[in-house]
Amino acid sequence: MNETLDLIVVGAGPTGIAIGAEARRQGLSVLLVDRGPLTAAIQGYPTFMEFFTTRDRLEIAHVPFSIPDVKPTRRQALAYYRMVVEHYDVPLALYEDVLEVRKEGEEFAVHTRRQLQGERTLRARSVALATGYFFNPRRLGAPGEDLPWVAHNYKEPYQDFGQSVVVVGAGNTAAEAALDLWRNGVKVTLVHRGSALKPGVKYWLKPDMENRIEEGSIPALFNTVVRAFLPEGGIEVATPDGPRVLPAQAAYVLIGYQVDADFERRCGVEVDAETLIPAHDPETCESNVPGLYVAGTLQAGRWTDRIFIENSRDHGPKIVSHLKSRLAAVPAVPLSLLATRSLRRREQESHRPHRRRVVDRRVRLVLRSDLVVLLREVLRVVVLVEGKRGMFAIAARPWSGMDLRNFLRAERDVGKLRARVEPDEVARPRRAQVVDDRLFVLRAADDFVDRRRPLADQPP
Repeated sequence: MNETLDLIVVGAGPTGIAIGAEARRQGLSVLLVDRGPLTAAIQGYPTFMEFFTTRDRLEIAHVPFSIPDVKPTRRQALAYYRMVVEHYDVPLALYEDVLEVRKEGEEFAVHTRRQLQGERTLRARSVALATGYFFNPRRLGAPGEDLPWVAHNYKEPYQDFGQSVVVVGAGNTAAEAALDLWRNGVKVTLVHRGSALKPGVKYWLKPDMENRIEEGSIPALFNTVVRAFLPEGGIEVATPDGPRVLPAQAAYVLIGYQVDADFERRCGVEVDAETLIPAHDPETCESNVPGLYVAGTLQAGRWTDRIFIENSRDHGPKIVSHLKSRLAAVPAVPLSLLATRSLRRREQESHRPHRRRVVDRRVRLVLRSDLVVLLREVLRVVVLVEGKRGMFAIAARPWSGMDLRNFLRAERDVGKLRARVEPDEVARPRRAQVVDDRLFVLRAADDFVDRRRPLADQPP
């Protein structure tokens, strides 16, 4: 891929999808890059998990989450976010690990490694980091933690039926896993270094878990620290009453996750050493590096329980809105630079000057009802020149991947230019000419322009 994109999003979870969908909706060229599959974090949730959040709070990119249930399941969420990607046709580069993001002038070089094709470098005018934290679980640092029977995420209980299992942790994930295991015939012991279940455990889980502990169905060892996972099976712990070895054929270390602050720093983002919160503007999500954004749970640093899908859904619109304002911030081009030799010759032949409508006046343009000019590289500043034989669109600095229809239909002021194009059909321009490395001239032939009404009578 040699094209310089408007935006590369690192991460293809709900936040990354929201950013990519908004970029597509606003006509920007975008690519989502992820080391794993689409929505890898949700795929890693327990198989039959139900979200605590209601369906309307999980919606992104103006796509309704249309299910009969109030709270979606893991399976429904996976289907919904895949549908959003398909709806907006968001480009994906999955199973591609981003190694480094480097600012080079006004662009970014994104160095990646693909599973099969090897390394490559992508280029973009901006980058958004939305990697989340699910791929980076917290570790105890105890010997034997990498043994094959020790896991850091929980999926389902069936493989552990009739076994002795230790769950380390006392938050939502640990409580849900312990209850699910116990209800499916597993002998569960809970181990936690604190004195009780965490206060943030869901209100319907906490009494259930406390009752199981009180009746002895799920033994709980509080104020207990894991010392080692033994190769022959079993876990060595330090309790208030002294050291013990707990029998265990499996263990789940469910003590939370943490962001990859080292990766953020490699990208140039300043990260607080204590809180791991990256430097960013809450209104735009832009980091200390211009054009580099941080989104989703990355903004919370160590406190991964503060930002979720429901309260980060606006990060996509914030980032895309700010990015579009940055890309559009190009000075107007003097009209003297725009007159080409062929245009001047046609003026001389017609014995009268062509009327020029430049960026300090509003311009109205309607193309034929069955044709719309699609530029491969649409430009940030547009000057329209109405000549004897057609309409000229002259612009500076290509804006790759955005088509003229979307750009003008948005009716955003570029300088003081406003125009509107209709309808939806697409056709390529007949002739285009590059004046120099900053100017691109397109001549829309007579077939492309609606001549049934004078220009002055065209609708706004």
